[in-house]
Amino acid sequence: MRRAADLSRLEGPGVPPFRLSMDFKLGGLVSGPAEGHYLWISGPQNQWRREISFSGYSEVEVGRGTKVWRERNIEFTPQSAFWIQSLLSNYDRLVLDEHEKVDSVYRRSDLQCVTLRGDSDSRDLCFDRSGTLRHVVYPDEMTAYSYSDYTKFGEKLFPRSLIVSAHGRLVVKATASLTEFDQGSYLGPFEPPPGIVGMSGCMNPTPSRLVKKVEPRYTYLARGQGRHGSVYLTIHIAADGTVRNIRVLGTAGPDLDDAAVDAVRAWKYSPFLCGGVPVEGEEGVTVNFSRAQTH
Repeated sequence: MRRAADLSRLEGPGVPPFRLSMDFKLGGLVSGPAEGHYLWISGPQNQWRREISFSGYSEVEVGRGTKVWRERNIEFTPQSAFWIQSLLSNYDRLVLDEHEKVDSVYRRSDLQCVTLRGDSDSRDLCFDRSGTLRHVVYPDEMTAYSYSDYTKFGEKLFPRSLIVSAHGRLVVKATASLTEFDQGSYLGPFEPPPGIVGMSGCMNPTPSRLVKKVEPRYTYLARGQGRHGSVYLTIHIAADGTVRNIRVLGTAGPDLDDAAVDAVRAWKYSPFLCGGVPVEGEEGVTVNFSRAQTH
C-alpha cells in the first residue's frame, strides 16, 4: 500500500505543478448516458483549482493554503461527481488507518490483493507486480474502481484509464492526461469565484472513515411486499464526525428511504483532516436492503 501511494499519489517530493485532465462517460443514469470533463490544476505555493462538469452539474473549487472557495450550480454533490472524485481520493486512502486491520491476503490472477476490515466497513485493494494500484472494491457500497495503462510523470506513475462499476454496471469510463502546469497558458486559475465565501480546507484532506454504523430497520411494509433495493444519500460530515444535512438522491421507496435516513443520522465518522485539523466535508453513502433481511 505504501509503495502504491509513493508511486501514484500526486503530492509530496517529486511532483511538479501539474494539470490533470479527464474526459469521462457516465452510464447507468436515469437521464441516459452523458459525457463530462474533470480538471485539476496544482500550482506553486500550495494553490489549486478543480473543475467538474457534466449534464446538469458544474462545480469549481479554488484553494490557497488552508482556504477553499467552492461554487456549484446545485446545493449538493450528485453521485456521479462522487464517483469521479473517489477515482482520485482512493490514492489518498492507501494507508491502514487506526480503525482497520488486515483480514486476508490473496492472489487474483497476477495481482496481489488484501482485504481491510474496519469497525463498520471493509474494502479490497489489488496491486500489480510493480506495486501500482489496480482495483479498489467497497462491498458495502457495491462499488469497484479499476486503474490501468499507467504512464510516467516525473517520479510518479499515473493511470490513463480509470473505470467505476456500481451494482455490476459500468457507470464511469474515464481517460486521463497528466502534464506539467504552465501558468502562462491559463490566466488567473487560482482566483476565487466572485461572491463566494471561503472555508477551511486543503488540497488533499485525509478522507473521513465510518467508525460507528447503525443498521437500518427493514420496514413491515417492505418485508410484507418482499421489496429490496438501495438508497443513495449525500451527507455532510461535521468537524466532530457527526452526520448532518442528509439528502436522498437514489430511492428505494419512501418507507425504506426514511429507514435509511434514520440509520445514517446515527452514524459516526472520523472527520476529514487537513494537517491534522478536523474540517467539514461531504460523502456519498449507499444503504442496502436485501431479500435476506425480509426473513
